[in-house]
This record gives sequence, C-alpha cells and structure tokens, in this order.
Amino acid sequence: PGTIQPPKYSNDDLTNIYQTLYETSLKLSESSDPGMVAASLMAIGSRIYKTILTPEDYDRIMERILKTDVQPYKKETLQWTK
Repeated sequence: PGTIQPPKYSNDDLTNIYQTLYETSLKLSESSDPGMVAASLMAIGSRIYKTILTPEDYDRIMERILKTDVQPYKKETLQWTK
C-alpha cells in the first residue's frame, strides 16, 4: 500500500547517466572541494526523490541509502584540493 514500483531502466541508460555524472564530478573535484561536489549531488538526489516518491517511499529509500555499505574510491582518483 502506497509503495511505488520502480520503473525498469535499461542497463545501458543507467550506465550512461552514471558515467556522465561521474566524469562531471571528477572534473568539478579538480577545481573544487570534492566534499562540496558530493554534498551537491546528495542534495540534488534527495530533492528528486522527494519530488517523485511518496513520503513513505522517500523515508524507505533514505533508510536504505543510510544502511548501504559502499567502498570508497581510490583517493588518487579524485583531485583533492586540500
């Protein structure tokens, strides 16, 4: 009840969007603090989810994000400005 089924996206579409955002983020990280880039991406993603999801689904996805174990990028991949 109230749960939206996620649309089925092609792997090619997802890969293309991910790669484009990743490359853009790397470029921005060369001239800006990578933390600012990450914070901006998180804020944009949260706003998009808030727009397209029910409040319950938004809370569920944010909880899933919080609990998902991710591996860091190799530090030499990002151009740290500090």
